Amino acid sequence: MNNKKKRVRAIDSLVKACIKKEWFSGALEAAKLGASQKVIDSLVETFIKKGWLSKTLEAAKLRGKDLTTEEIDSLVEACIKRGWHHEAIEVAQLRGGNLTTKEIDSLLQARIKKGWLPEALEAAKLSKLKGKDLTTEEIDFLVEAWIKRGWPSEALEVAKLGASQKAIDSLVEACVNEKWFSGGLEAAKLGASQKVIDSLVEACIKREWPSSALEAAKPDEKNFATKEIGSLVEACINKEWLSEALEAAKLGASQKVIDSLVEACIKKGWLSEALEVAKLGASQKAIDSLVEACVNEKWFSDGLEAAKLGASQKAIDFLVKACIKKGWLSEALEATKLMGSGLTTKRVDSLVQTCIKKEWFSGALRAAKLGASQKVIDSLVETYIEKGRLSEALEAARLRGRDLTTEEIERLVVAIS
Repeated sequence: MNNKKKRVRAIDSLVKACIKKEWFSGALEAAKLGASQKVIDSLVETFIKKGWLSKTLEAAKLRGKDLTTEEIDSLVEACIKRGWHHEAIEVAQLRGGNLTTKEIDSLLQARIKKGWLPEALEAAKLSKLKGKDLTTEEIDFLVEAWIKRGWPSEALEVAKLGASQKAIDSLVEACVNEKWFSGGLEAAKLGASQKVIDSLVEACIKREWPSSALEAAKPDEKNFATKEIGSLVEACINKEWLSEALEAAKLGASQKVIDSLVEACIKKGWLSEALEVAKLGASQKAIDSLVEACVNEKWFSDGLEAAKLGASQKAIDFLVKACIKKGWLSEALEATKLMGSGLTTKRVDSLVQTCIKKEWFSGALRAAKLGASQKVIDSLVETYIEKGRLSEALEAARLRGRDLTTEEIERLVVAIS
Protein backbone atom coordinates (compact mmCIF):
# COMPACT_ATOMS: atom_id res chain seq x y z
CA MET A 1 0.00 0.00 0.00
CA ASN A 2 1.47 3.33 -1.01
CA ASN A 3 1.82 6.14 1.49
CA LYS A 4 -1.06 8.19 0.00
CA LYS A 5 -3.64 5.44 0.37
CA LYS A 6 -2.33 4.65 3.83
CA ARG A 7 -2.73 8.31 4.84
CA VAL A 8 -6.29 8.51 3.45
CA ARG A 9 -7.21 5.31 5.28
CA ALA A 10 -5.76 6.70 8.51
CA ILE A 11 -7.66 9.98 8.10
CA ASP A 12 -10.88 8.07 7.37
CA SER A 13 -10.38 6.03 10.53
CA LEU A 14 -9.82 9.21 12.50
CA VAL A 15 -13.01 10.78 11.11
CA LYS A 16 -15.00 7.64 11.93
CA ALA A 17 -13.58 7.52 15.41
CA CYS A 18 -14.54 11.15 16.00
CA ILE A 19 -18.06 10.52 14.71
CA LYS A 20 -18.38 7.50 16.98
CA LYS A 21 -17.30 9.62 19.95
CA GLU A 22 -19.65 12.38 18.70
CA TRP A 23 -16.70 14.74 18.34
CA PHE A 24 -18.24 16.27 15.26
CA SER A 25 -16.09 19.38 15.13
CA GLY A 26 -13.06 17.13 15.39
CA ALA A 27 -14.43 14.87 12.65
CA LEU A 28 -14.79 17.87 10.35
CA GLU A 29 -11.28 19.06 11.09
CA ALA A 30 -9.94 15.55 10.51
CA ALA A 31 -11.75 15.29 7.18
CA LYS A 32 -10.03 18.45 6.04
CA LEU A 33 -6.75 16.56 6.26
CA GLY A 34 -7.81 14.57 3.22
CA ALA A 35 -10.58 12.07 3.89
CA SER A 36 -12.01 9.91 1.14
CA GLN A 37 -15.11 10.93 -0.84
CA LYS A 38 -17.09 8.12 0.79
CA VAL A 39 -16.27 9.25 4.33
CA ILE A 40 -16.96 12.91 3.49
CA ASP A 41 -20.34 11.90 2.07
CA SER A 42 -20.99 10.00 5.30
CA LEU A 43 -20.01 13.09 7.30
CA VAL A 44 -22.34 15.30 5.23
CA GLU A 45 -25.15 12.82 5.84
CA THR A 46 -24.42 12.81 9.58
CA PHE A 47 -24.53 16.61 9.75
CA ILE A 48 -27.76 16.67 7.75
CA LYS A 49 -29.40 14.29 10.24
CA LYS A 50 -28.28 16.59 13.03
CA GLY A 51 -29.74 19.62 11.25
CA TRP A 52 -26.40 21.46 11.36
CA LEU A 53 -26.40 23.82 8.43
CA SER A 54 -22.94 25.40 8.75
CA LYS A 55 -21.13 22.10 9.30
CA THR A 56 -23.08 20.48 6.44
CA LEU A 57 -22.07 23.24 4.06
CA GLU A 58 -18.48 23.10 5.22
CA ALA A 59 -18.35 19.33 4.78
CA ALA A 60 -19.97 19.61 1.34
CA LYS A 61 -17.17 21.93 0.20
CA LEU A 62 -14.64 19.18 0.99
CA ARG A 63 -16.18 16.95 -1.65
CA GLY A 64 -16.18 19.73 -4.23
CA LYS A 65 -19.94 20.01 -4.92
CA ASP A 66 -22.95 21.79 -3.43
CA LEU A 67 -25.77 20.09 -1.58
CA THR A 68 -28.31 18.38 -3.79
CA THR A 69 -32.02 19.27 -3.63
CA GLU A 70 -32.68 15.99 -1.85
CA GLU A 71 -30.00 16.76 0.74
CA ILE A 72 -31.41 20.27 1.32
CA ASP A 73 -34.91 18.82 1.78
CA SER A 74 -33.51 16.30 4.27
CA LEU A 75 -31.70 19.05 6.15
CA VAL A 76 -34.91 21.15 6.31
CA GLU A 77 -36.77 18.11 7.64
CA ALA A 78 -34.09 17.54 10.30
CA CYS A 79 -34.33 21.15 11.46
CA ILE A 80 -38.11 20.91 11.60
CA LYS A 81 -38.01 17.73 13.70
CA ARG A 82 -35.96 19.65 16.23
CA GLY A 83 -38.34 22.60 16.08
CA TRP A 84 -35.66 24.88 14.66
CA HIS A 85 -37.76 27.39 12.81
CA HIS A 86 -35.16 29.96 11.78
CA GLU A 87 -32.59 27.31 10.79
CA ALA A 88 -35.19 25.52 8.67
CA ILE A 89 -35.99 28.77 6.85
CA GLU A 90 -32.30 29.45 6.31
CA VAL A 91 -31.78 26.00 4.79
CA ALA A 92 -34.90 26.34 2.62
CA GLN A 93 -33.41 29.48 1.10
CA LEU A 94 -30.63 27.31 -0.39
CA ARG A 95 -33.22 25.92 -2.75
CA GLY A 96 -34.48 29.40 -3.59
CA GLY A 97 -37.66 29.56 -1.50
CA ASN A 98 -39.35 29.49 1.91
CA LEU A 99 -40.82 26.63 3.86
CA THR A 100 -43.76 24.86 2.27
CA THR A 101 -47.15 24.67 3.99
CA LYS A 102 -46.50 21.02 4.76
CA GLU A 103 -43.11 21.83 6.32
CA ILE A 104 -44.62 24.63 8.44
CA ASP A 105 -47.28 22.22 9.66
CA SER A 106 -44.58 19.69 10.56
CA LEU A 107 -42.65 22.41 12.37
CA LEU A 108 -45.74 23.32 14.38
CA GLN A 109 -46.33 19.70 15.36
CA ALA A 110 -42.68 19.31 16.41
CA ARG A 111 -42.82 22.40 18.61
CA ILE A 112 -46.09 21.32 20.17
CA LYS A 113 -44.62 17.90 21.03
CA LYS A 114 -41.61 19.55 22.61
CA GLY A 115 -43.83 21.94 24.57
CA TRP A 116 -42.10 24.98 23.10
CA LEU A 117 -45.13 27.20 23.42
CA PRO A 118 -43.84 30.60 22.24
CA GLU A 119 -42.18 28.90 19.26
CA ALA A 120 -45.34 26.89 18.57
CA LEU A 121 -47.39 30.05 18.54
CA GLU A 122 -44.91 31.62 16.14
CA ALA A 123 -45.27 28.63 13.83
CA ALA A 124 -49.05 28.79 14.19
CA LYS A 125 -49.10 32.40 13.00
CA LEU A 126 -46.84 31.47 10.09
CA SER A 127 -49.19 28.66 9.20
CA LYS A 128 -52.09 31.14 9.25
CA LEU A 129 -50.21 33.38 6.83
CA LYS A 130 -49.85 30.42 4.52
CA GLY A 131 -53.61 30.10 4.43
CA LYS A 132 -53.77 26.97 6.55
CA ASP A 133 -55.85 27.17 9.71
CA LEU A 134 -54.88 25.22 12.77
CA THR A 135 -57.22 22.44 13.79
CA THR A 136 -59.32 22.91 16.92
CA GLU A 137 -57.36 20.09 18.54
CA GLU A 138 -54.05 21.88 17.91
CA ILE A 139 -55.39 25.16 19.28
CA ASP A 140 -56.88 23.45 22.35
CA PHE A 141 -53.56 21.69 23.01
CA LEU A 142 -51.73 25.01 23.00
CA VAL A 143 -54.36 26.68 25.20
CA GLU A 144 -54.19 23.91 27.79
CA ALA A 145 -50.39 23.89 27.69
CA TRP A 146 -50.24 27.64 28.39
CA ILE A 147 -52.77 27.25 31.22
CA LYS A 148 -50.67 24.50 32.83
CA ARG A 149 -47.67 26.81 32.74
CA GLY A 150 -49.68 29.48 34.49
CA TRP A 151 -49.66 31.91 31.57
CA PRO A 152 -53.36 32.64 30.91
CA SER A 153 -52.60 35.77 28.86
CA GLU A 154 -50.74 33.69 26.28
CA ALA A 155 -53.48 31.05 26.40
CA LEU A 156 -56.00 33.78 25.62
CA GLU A 157 -54.11 34.83 22.50
CA VAL A 158 -54.07 31.25 21.24
CA ALA A 159 -57.75 30.71 22.11
CA LYS A 160 -58.65 33.58 19.80
CA LEU A 161 -57.48 31.42 16.88
CA GLY A 162 -60.54 29.17 17.39
CA ALA A 163 -60.53 27.14 20.58
CA SER A 164 -63.37 24.81 21.54
CA GLN A 165 -65.88 25.72 24.25
CA LYS A 166 -64.23 23.21 26.58
CA ALA A 167 -60.84 24.90 26.22
CA ILE A 168 -62.43 28.36 26.59
CA ASP A 169 -64.15 27.24 29.78
CA SER A 170 -60.82 26.00 31.16
CA LEU A 171 -59.24 29.34 30.30
CA VAL A 172 -62.01 31.36 31.99
CA GLU A 173 -61.63 29.25 35.13
CA ALA A 174 -57.85 29.75 35.05
CA CYS A 175 -58.29 33.51 34.75
CA VAL A 176 -60.71 33.53 37.69
CA ASN A 177 -58.27 31.50 39.80
CA GLU A 178 -55.58 34.05 38.99
CA LYS A 179 -58.04 36.87 39.83
CA TRP A 180 -57.52 38.17 36.30
CA PHE A 181 -61.17 39.07 35.73
CA SER A 182 -60.66 41.23 32.67
CA GLY A 183 -58.92 38.29 30.97
CA GLY A 184 -61.68 35.94 32.10
CA LEU A 185 -64.22 38.32 30.66
CA GLU A 186 -62.41 38.51 27.33
CA ALA A 187 -62.10 34.72 27.23
CA ALA A 188 -65.78 34.24 28.07
CA LYS A 189 -66.77 36.38 25.10
CA LEU A 190 -65.09 33.81 22.82
CA GLY A 191 -67.91 31.38 23.60
CA ALA A 192 -67.88 30.10 27.17
CA SER A 193 -70.69 27.90 28.48
CA GLN A 194 -73.54 29.35 30.55
CA LYS A 195 -72.28 27.51 33.62
CA VAL A 196 -68.84 29.09 33.38
CA ILE A 197 -70.28 32.56 32.67
CA ASP A 198 -72.39 32.22 35.83
CA SER A 199 -69.27 31.23 37.79
CA LEU A 200 -67.39 34.22 36.40
CA VAL A 201 -70.17 36.62 37.38
CA GLU A 202 -70.36 35.08 40.84
CA ALA A 203 -66.59 35.31 41.29
CA CYS A 204 -66.57 38.95 40.20
CA ILE A 205 -69.32 39.73 42.67
CA LYS A 206 -67.48 37.99 45.52
CA ARG A 207 -64.30 39.85 44.67
CA GLU A 208 -66.30 43.07 44.50
CA TRP A 209 -65.58 43.61 40.83
CA PRO A 210 -69.15 44.56 39.85
CA SER A 211 -68.01 46.29 36.67
CA SER A 212 -66.48 43.05 35.36
CA ALA A 213 -69.48 41.07 36.59
CA LEU A 214 -71.76 43.37 34.64
CA GLU A 215 -69.72 42.97 31.46
CA ALA A 216 -69.74 39.19 31.89
CA ALA A 217 -73.50 39.15 32.35
CA LYS A 218 -74.41 41.36 29.37
CA PRO A 219 -73.56 38.98 26.48
CA ASP A 220 -75.89 36.32 27.88
CA GLU A 221 -78.45 38.43 29.69
CA LYS A 222 -81.38 36.33 28.44
CA ASN A 223 -80.16 33.41 30.56
CA PHE A 224 -79.18 35.56 33.50
CA ALA A 225 -81.45 34.82 36.45
CA THR A 226 -83.33 37.60 38.27
CA LYS A 227 -81.74 36.42 41.53
CA GLU A 228 -78.25 36.80 40.07
CA ILE A 229 -79.10 40.25 38.75
CA GLY A 230 -80.26 41.17 42.24
CA SER A 231 -76.95 40.00 43.71
CA LEU A 232 -75.08 42.00 41.10
CA VAL A 233 -77.09 45.16 41.78
CA GLU A 234 -76.56 44.78 45.53
CA ALA A 235 -72.83 44.33 45.01
CA CYS A 236 -72.74 47.51 42.95
CA ILE A 237 -74.72 49.38 45.60
CA ASN A 238 -72.35 48.18 48.33
CA LYS A 239 -69.42 49.52 46.32
CA GLU A 240 -71.40 52.72 45.68
CA TRP A 241 -71.03 52.07 41.95
CA LEU A 242 -74.51 53.35 41.21
CA SER A 243 -73.98 53.77 37.47
CA GLU A 244 -73.04 50.08 37.19
CA ALA A 245 -75.95 49.17 39.47
CA LEU A 246 -78.31 50.94 37.05
CA GLU A 247 -76.85 49.04 34.08
CA ALA A 248 -77.18 45.77 35.99
CA ALA A 249 -80.79 46.53 36.92
CA LYS A 250 -81.58 47.04 33.24
CA LEU A 251 -80.82 43.34 32.68
CA GLY A 252 -84.07 42.48 34.46
CA ALA A 253 -84.01 43.23 38.18
CA SER A 254 -87.02 42.55 40.41
CA GLN A 255 -89.14 45.42 41.73
CA LYS A 256 -87.68 44.88 45.20
CA VAL A 257 -84.15 45.35 43.85
CA ILE A 258 -85.19 48.35 41.77
CA ASP A 259 -86.74 49.96 44.86
CA SER A 260 -83.55 49.31 46.80
CA LEU A 261 -81.50 51.00 44.09
CA VAL A 262 -83.88 53.98 43.94
CA GLU A 263 -83.47 54.47 47.68
CA ALA A 264 -79.68 54.17 47.42
CA CYS A 265 -79.57 56.83 44.72
CA ILE A 266 -81.83 59.11 46.76
CA LYS A 267 -79.58 58.77 49.80
CA LYS A 268 -76.60 59.77 47.68
CA GLY A 269 -78.52 62.68 46.22
CA TRP A 270 -78.34 61.15 42.76
CA LEU A 271 -81.91 62.05 41.84
CA SER A 272 -81.44 61.89 38.07
CA GLU A 273 -80.09 58.35 38.42
CA ALA A 274 -82.89 57.46 40.84
CA LEU A 275 -85.39 58.62 38.23
CA GLU A 276 -83.78 56.44 35.55
CA VAL A 277 -83.93 53.44 37.88
CA ALA A 278 -87.55 54.14 38.84
CA LYS A 279 -88.50 53.97 35.16
CA LEU A 280 -87.50 50.29 35.18
CA GLY A 281 -90.54 49.49 37.33
CA ALA A 282 -90.34 50.91 40.85
CA SER A 283 -93.19 50.51 43.34
CA GLN A 284 -95.50 53.40 44.21
CA LYS A 285 -93.81 53.69 47.59
CA ALA A 286 -90.38 54.16 45.97
CA ILE A 287 -91.82 56.60 43.43
CA ASP A 288 -93.40 58.63 46.25
CA SER A 289 -90.03 58.77 48.03
CA LEU A 290 -88.43 60.02 44.85
CA VAL A 291 -91.10 62.68 44.31
CA GLU A 292 -90.61 63.89 47.86
CA ALA A 293 -86.82 63.95 47.45
CA CYS A 294 -87.12 65.97 44.24
CA VAL A 295 -89.45 68.45 45.89
CA ASN A 296 -87.11 68.84 48.86
CA GLU A 297 -84.26 69.58 46.47
CA LYS A 298 -86.55 71.89 44.44
CA TRP A 299 -86.15 69.65 41.39
CA PHE A 300 -89.77 70.18 40.40
CA SER A 301 -89.37 69.07 36.77
CA ASP A 302 -87.83 65.74 37.87
CA GLY A 303 -90.43 65.46 40.61
CA LEU A 304 -93.15 65.85 37.99
CA GLU A 305 -91.54 63.22 35.76
CA ALA A 306 -91.28 60.85 38.72
CA ALA A 307 -94.91 61.45 39.66
CA LYS A 308 -95.97 60.44 36.14
CA LEU A 309 -94.53 56.96 36.83
CA GLY A 310 -97.39 56.28 39.24
CA ALA A 311 -97.17 58.38 42.39
CA SER A 312 -99.91 58.29 45.01
CA GLN A 313 -102.56 60.99 45.33
CA LYS A 314 -100.83 62.19 48.50
CA ALA A 315 -97.45 62.56 46.76
CA ILE A 316 -98.98 64.38 43.79
CA ASP A 317 -100.82 66.76 46.13
CA PHE A 318 -97.53 67.41 47.96
CA LEU A 319 -95.85 68.16 44.62
CA VAL A 320 -98.63 70.51 43.48
CA LYS A 321 -98.56 72.50 46.71
CA ALA A 322 -94.77 72.75 46.62
CA CYS A 323 -94.78 73.91 43.00
CA ILE A 324 -97.42 76.54 43.76
CA LYS A 325 -95.55 77.74 46.82
CA LYS A 326 -92.33 78.13 44.87
CA GLY A 327 -94.08 79.69 41.89
CA TRP A 328 -93.46 76.76 39.54
CA LEU A 329 -96.94 77.11 38.17
CA SER A 330 -96.38 75.22 34.89
CA GLU A 331 -95.21 72.16 36.81
CA ALA A 332 -98.05 72.61 39.30
CA LEU A 333 -100.53 72.61 36.44
CA GLU A 334 -99.00 69.46 34.89
CA ALA A 335 -98.97 67.73 38.27
CA THR A 336 -102.60 68.69 38.87
CA LYS A 337 -103.56 66.84 35.69
CA LEU A 338 -102.19 63.64 37.26
CA MET A 339 -104.72 63.70 40.09
CA GLY A 340 -107.41 61.96 38.09
CA SER A 341 -110.39 61.34 40.38
CA GLY A 342 -108.65 63.40 43.04
CA LEU A 343 -108.87 66.52 40.88
CA THR A 344 -111.75 68.38 42.59
CA THR A 345 -113.26 71.71 41.61
CA LYS A 346 -111.86 73.14 44.82
CA ARG A 347 -108.29 72.15 43.85
CA VAL A 348 -108.72 73.63 40.36
CA ASP A 349 -110.13 76.87 41.76
CA SER A 350 -107.20 77.17 44.13
CA LEU A 351 -104.72 76.73 41.30
CA VAL A 352 -106.52 79.28 39.08
CA GLN A 353 -106.50 81.83 41.88
CA THR A 354 -102.82 81.22 42.54
CA CYS A 355 -102.01 81.76 38.86
CA ILE A 356 -103.96 85.01 38.87
CA LYS A 357 -102.21 86.15 42.02
CA LYS A 358 -98.84 85.34 40.44
CA GLU A 359 -100.02 87.10 37.25
CA TRP A 360 -99.52 83.96 35.20
CA PHE A 361 -102.60 84.64 33.14
CA SER A 362 -102.14 82.03 30.42
CA GLY A 363 -101.60 79.40 33.12
CA ALA A 364 -104.75 80.49 34.90
CA LEU A 365 -106.75 79.86 31.75
CA ARG A 366 -105.18 76.43 31.28
CA ALA A 367 -105.95 75.59 34.88
CA ALA A 368 -109.55 76.74 34.55
CA LYS A 369 -110.07 74.32 31.67
CA LEU A 370 -109.45 71.45 34.12
CA GLY A 371 -112.83 72.17 35.74
CA ALA A 372 -112.97 75.45 37.62
CA SER A 373 -116.20 76.64 39.28
CA GLN A 374 -118.47 79.17 37.60
CA LYS A 375 -117.59 81.71 40.25
CA VAL A 376 -113.83 81.40 39.59
CA ILE A 377 -114.30 81.52 35.82
CA ASP A 378 -116.35 84.72 36.20
CA SER A 379 -113.55 86.14 38.33
CA LEU A 380 -111.06 85.13 35.65
CA VAL A 381 -113.11 86.88 32.95
CA GLU A 382 -113.15 90.02 35.09
CA THR A 383 -109.39 89.85 35.54
CA TYR A 384 -108.75 89.54 31.80
CA ILE A 385 -111.07 92.48 31.08
CA GLU A 386 -109.29 94.66 33.65
CA LYS A 387 -105.91 93.71 32.18
CA GLY A 388 -107.10 94.30 28.61
CA ARG A 389 -106.27 90.71 27.61
CA LEU A 390 -108.70 90.27 24.71
CA SER A 391 -108.04 86.71 23.48
CA GLU A 392 -107.94 85.24 27.00
CA ALA A 393 -111.10 87.15 28.01
CA LEU A 394 -112.94 85.71 25.01
CA GLU A 395 -111.72 82.17 25.74
CA ALA A 396 -112.57 82.41 29.43
CA ALA A 397 -116.04 83.67 28.55
CA ARG A 398 -116.60 80.57 26.43
CA LEU A 399 -115.72 78.40 29.49
CA ARG A 400 -118.71 79.86 31.34
CA GLY A 401 -121.00 79.05 28.40
CA ARG A 402 -121.82 82.55 27.21
CA ASP A 403 -120.09 85.35 25.29
CA LEU A 404 -118.97 88.64 26.73
CA THR A 405 -121.82 91.04 27.53
CA THR A 406 -122.03 94.47 25.92
CA GLU A 407 -120.98 96.04 29.19
CA GLU A 408 -117.96 93.72 29.44
CA ILE A 409 -116.95 94.54 25.89
CA GLU A 410 -117.18 98.27 26.58
CA ARG A 411 -115.00 97.87 29.69
CA LEU A 412 -112.53 95.83 27.66
CA VAL A 413 -112.31 98.66 25.06
CA VAL A 414 -111.51 101.11 27.81
CA ALA A 415 -108.83 98.83 29.25
CA ILE A 416 -107.21 98.29 25.88
CA SER A 417 -107.35 102.03 25.04
